[in-house]
Amino acid sequence: MVSLAKLMLIFTVSMAATAMDSLQTQQSELEHFSLYYSSCSPDCPKDWVTFNRRCFKYFGQEMDWASAEDHCLSLGANLASIHNENEYQLVKALIRGKDPNENPVWIGLSACQKKYMWIWADGANSRYTNWNSDEPNYTEKECCVHMNFGVEKNWNDIPCSLNYPFVCVKKTANMIHYLITLPVLFTISVTSTAFVCLSAWCLGTDWDKVVKDSLQGKISEMEHFTVLHSSSCSPYCPDGWVTYSGRCFKYFNNTFDWISAEDHCLSLDANLVSIHNENEYQLVKALIRDKDPKDKYAVWIGLSACQKKYNWIWSDGSKLTYTNWNPNEPNFAYEECCVHMNFGAQMNWNDIPCDFKFAFICAKKLP
Repeated sequence: MVSLAKLMLIFTVSMAATAMDSLQTQQSELEHFSLYYSSCSPDCPKDWVTFNRRCFKYFGQEMDWASAEDHCLSLGANLASIHNENEYQLVKALIRGKDPNENPVWIGLSACQKKYMWIWADGANSRYTNWNSDEPNYTEKECCVHMNFGVEKNWNDIPCSLNYPFVCVKKTANMIHYLITLPVLFTISVTSTAFVCLSAWCLGTDWDKVVKDSLQGKISEMEHFTVLHSSSCSPYCPDGWVTYSGRCFKYFNNTFDWISAEDHCLSLDANLVSIHNENEYQLVKALIRDKDPKDKYAVWIGLSACQKKYNWIWSDGSKLTYTNWNPNEPNFAYEECCVHMNFGAQMNWNDIPCDFKFAFICAKKLP
């Protein structure tokens, strides 16, 4: 268990307003504590726009949908998901700022695994849409989505192979700039400091992973400081889920087609499992074997390439860094663009039509 140190003083300051040499140490009766410096304003890279704790950027290069998603992934992002009217208007403003003619632009929505079952490239669970009249109509395998189309300038389904500009989005990052751990019997007085927020978090986790209500705090005698008592910071997964490497995993023996399995995972704030290394692969195999000791049945994972042949992407929006295909796979026969594992003699990965029904594994980040 990771715990906050006893009588730990934690606060964040504006780095522009405080220099390291402005800190003076004096003896005190307080026990060991750590002092964190952090920018409290969410950080986006230069030329990205910050909104709702996400970073947005318009790219004028014209690419097909899968290539645009690949470009976003190379920047730690995905094609934009849009969750409400405010975000929709922001994306329209970004487009207008670079293209006064407001030509169509790719967003991260597609339904190539199953007709009319729309999913976002970043794995988000959102029910917001803004279609043009009589759209989507899914004519001629139109299973990717662009916006700013037609007179209404809203959303339209279109073949994924066409080339358009695009908008990428990624989560903001709160960067910790300094960590000073002081020995017992020392305290800190700070001068010429602009305080911008108060918060606390556990070592090795994002600041927002700590439930602030669980921290019993009180104002100390030193102005602008808060003394926090010890609090458990151990992240945990829901009952029935397995914790590994910052994520929660669960096997489901219900047999669904690929998109219905992904939809079930989304209802649990998860996605079909993505696998990034051999250790995660062996964990997933162990989860399957626990419920299916003889490895009789194949299982869906979150990999698919339905927007563009052989352009494999994970449904949770993560970057493809590891594969474990059976020999001579993938072969993309009969429009096989979804992936299951535990198939054939090698029991590894195989591409298969998305409308087949298998058990599946969901995964999500630790809460």
